[in-house]
Amino acid sequence: MASLAIDESAYKAASVQITDGNIYIELLNGRHVSAPIWLFEELAGFSDKELDDVEVIEAGRGILVGDREAVTVARLLGLDATKSL
Repeated sequence: MASLAIDESAYKAASVQITDGNIYIELLNGRHVSAPIWLFEELAGFSDKELDDVEVIEAGRGILVGDREAVTVARLLGLDATKSL
């Protein structure tokens, strides 16, 4: 029986940046994706300074904004309806 191998690097972030109203993510497999932050209501109300303070967490599975809100990379890619980690 054959098994399906999943390349997890396609769903993990290497780096993240929020600028000009968009979130930009470089995935471990080298792809770059972006989305407007208005798609993520949990990020509404953050100041520009707070949006500058972003980091990759959970071994690439999530993005932390400031010190209070985390969003999964899978959700940012449209693969998961879960709002946060």
